[in-house]
Amino acid sequence: MLLSILIFLTACSTRQPQLLNQATIAEEKFFFTLLDNEYDHWKGTPYRFGGASKKGVDCSALVQAIYLNSFNIGIARTASRQAKLGFFVERDALQVADLLFFKTAWKEHHVGIYLGEKLFLHASTSNGVIISSLDNVYWASKFWQARRIID
Repeated sequence: MLLSILIFLTACSTRQPQLLNQATIAEEKFFFTLLDNEYDHWKGTPYRFGGASKKGVDCSALVQAIYLNSFNIGIARTASRQAKLGFFVERDALQVADLLFFKTAWKEHHVGIYLGEKLFLHASTSNGVIISSLDNVYWASKFWQARRIID
């Protein structure tokens, strides 16, 4: 339901692509639809470190599965290795499907997938697979970088 509302809001948005080689608005909507379907599949799945199934999944396995299932792109298994893929993206130039990385502890990273409108899909340690806001005080303070895999 939340993602359906986001689709509507995104469709009404006047935001224009900011960089050369960015996905067109139609491509962003298509990517969003794919991610919305993935969220429907994964939502509520509990977090489990090292998990990669509906019984329990960690953040990097979720991202890996979604990229393979929706975009037919195989990516690294761990957040630290995923953080080296693609190319760096400024926070104000985010596009749907960009990977968002957070430093949650000295040697711990967290990853999610950008949905647009400052929202991202991820496997939360406390709530399982959910959608969170980049404006959330916790996530805003932990934001590290964004990477674009799909150009």
